[in-house]
Parts: sequence; C-alpha cells; structure tokens
Amino acid sequence: MADTPSYLTTKAGKYALGAYRGPLEQQHGDGSQVAHVELTESSTLKGNGKIRRHWIRFWCCYLIGAIIFLAIFLPLFFTVIIQAISQRVIDDASLVLVEAKVMQPRPESVLLSIQTALRLGVNVPVRLDPNVLHLFNNDQPGNSTYLKVYNDAIVIHGNASIGVQNQPSPINPDPWKHYIRSVVFEPHAPLSAFGTTNIYLGKLKSHISLKKDLPQNSKCGPRSQKDRNEK
Repeated sequence: MADTPSYLTTKAGKYALGAYRGPLEQQHGDGSQVAHVELTESSTLKGNGKIRRHWIRFWCCYLIGAIIFLAIFLPLFFTVIIQAISQRVIDDASLVLVEAKVMQPRPESVLLSIQTALRLGVNVPVRLDPNVLHLFNNDQPGNSTYLKVYNDAIVIHGNASIGVQNQPSPINPDPWKHYIRSVVFEPHAPLSAFGTTNIYLGKLKSHISLKKDLPQNSKCGPRSQKDRNEK
C-alpha cells in the first residue's frame, strides 16, 4: 500500500477540501454500486408493499366510491346522453316529400295519400313507434294543424319510405284554407310537419320530437296565377 502523504498526517490536512487522498479502494467502488442497486430494488419493493397494504386497507372505500359513481353516471348516460344522441340523429335526418294526393275533398275531411323518403345518418337499425305526424302552417301562430297523418311502427336501416295511402283525414278548416292558398300562390310552399315518438337505437329507448319543412314543387304558382289573370 502506498504511504500516506505527509500533508494528510496533520489534523488540518485531513479536513482540507480538494485534497488528494489517494486512489479509492476497488471494494468501495463495487460495494457502493451494489449497495445502490440493492437500495433501489428495496425502495421499489417497499413502495409496492405500501400500495398493496393501502389497497387491502381501503378497498371497501374504493368499492363504495365506484358504486356511487356508477349510480350517478349510468342514469345520466341513459336519460341525457342517449336522449341527446337520438334527437341529434333525427335532427340531422333528411326527410323528402315524394308524393302527396288529396282526394275526395269535403268540408270536414279529405282522403289523404302521402309518401316521404327518410334517410338517417346511422348504419344501425332504428325502430320508430306508431306516431302521429301533424301537418301545420309554420307561418301561423297557435294551433295551425290542418291534417294529421297516422303512421305505423317502422324499422329503418339507413333509408326508408314512410307514408299512408287513402287515409281518411279530418281537416281543420281555417288552417287548411291557409295552406291551400300558399300552395296556389307560392311555387315552393313548404309542407311543415311535426310529431313526437319513441325511437329505439338497438335496445336503447328515447323519446324524440321531429319538426321538418318539406319543400314542394307546386303546380300552381305566381306565374300560373298571372296567366289566369291575363285570360
């Protein structure tokens, strides 16, 4: 072993900062590294043990908390979120008037045939309960329903044709006259409709409302009326 330097033999030299004290012994270096690895592994095991003991001690509290969370979230999911999704599907749906016939007009009723094309933006089967579709004047205040269309239950998978054939329909005279006037004098008078029903997305049920304005290609319009006036 090398001799200890003379300046380390004094008391002051032993505590001098930066003083060279000779090479470290090999066993100290290896021992320090091994001790560090063992210390790290020991700390990890000790931490895992704390987590495990904490879980064993408080698992009942976590279970109660999870039950409370599900009790709040699940009703919210089924009553609010699914309801909003179903309503959005109907709001974004495309409803086009294909054909409408009014036959055997009487002061109190008509024989109605109407066909519409409904296109939904989802690729899952959607079932609608039987419903009543109100035909009304969108530009009139209050109850302006002039006809009611009674639809059967239907399952829609993307696209579907919805309508009735030769359905006896009572009419509300004043709103009906207003609608006939708009059809005569406007080339694209809208056919406004609204209704409510239950919709099923798989097994999930929601109550939705539908309100649409369906443009019409009226055969009578301002140009035809002008021609009649000229005659």
